[in-house]
Amino acid sequence: MRTAKVLTYSALALVAGWCGAGDTALPSHPEPATSDLRSETPKSAAELRDRVSRTVAVVVGWSNVRPLRLRVEAIRALAKPLSEDDVQALLWFLDEKFSQQEEYDLLTFNALKNDVLGFLLERPPPPDGIGQSLVRMFRDQKHDAVWQDYCVQYFAVFYQARRRAGATAADRELRAIETAYWDAVAASNSTTAGTALIGLRQLASEFPEMDGRRVAVESLALATNPSAEEGARVTAMQICAEQGETKILPLARALAADGASVMLRLSAVGALGRLGTSEDATLLKSLAAAGEQRIRTAAATALKRMEHRRPGRGM
Repeated sequence: MRTAKVLTYSALALVAGWCGAGDTALPSHPEPATSDLRSETPKSAAELRDRVSRTVAVVVGWSNVRPLRLRVEAIRALAKPLSEDDVQALLWFLDEKFSQQEEYDLLTFNALKNDVLGFLLERPPPPDGIGQSLVRMFRDQKHDAVWQDYCVQYFAVFYQARRRAGATAADRELRAIETAYWDAVAASNSTTAGTALIGLRQLASEFPEMDGRRVAVESLALATNPSAEEGARVTAMQICAEQGETKILPLARALAADGASVMLRLSAVGALGRLGTSEDATLLKSLAAAGEQRIRTAAATALKRMEHRRPGRGM
């Protein structure tokens, strides 16, 4: 399949990148029900079926060509520019729910949709309506939780492509994306809160209209919220550390020493490696010397990071 464009936002993936331990996992979560663009849906299949190209018909399942291999090949054969009807048909396919089809398992179905969405966004400018579709699908509780999270992962890809193509910060679709981002952050019982924070942090580093300070504040609030979803807390703690938010250190010390799970402890150890003082080296050395292997490996990595930090940055 076409190389996935989704960003590596799962908490486990972040932990693996920091500490050399763990495997990625697909997120699962409920989402907010409010909407600012819910009414703007793609054209119906009945309106489009007879007007799309043969390649697009194969991609979206409107032909007698059914094998998965041939649908994947059709996605690879897609080329821009597309007609408006072809774009609308692809948007219709992206909005199709897992429960509305019986051919594929969840992973395969979402992989097909991911490749289609990646194609639509891989060369700017993105077609009009993609941002609206992403927001609508994120908010639609009839979509499976994995696809909702994929949509949030693509928010940043769309935002960057549209801004770089000349859209201003006042663009309607971009404003809808920003609103949906903060709604996702507010859903602290979901891994998507962490997904959204990483996308916001990425955009804030490039676009001044994105509030980088708010990202730091929300990350700290999420990391220190004991009722929040664990994966979201892990992600938020790492964002705090990467942004130099030293207010996370008391929590990181406590969790590194005696966290409720390996994921939380790994994230806390990583935060100490980035922000900890020389006094924290004592804790890290004790963790590196004994105990669970993943914690030992992470602590050793954190110690090396501390040793290589510039003078005057917390050591």
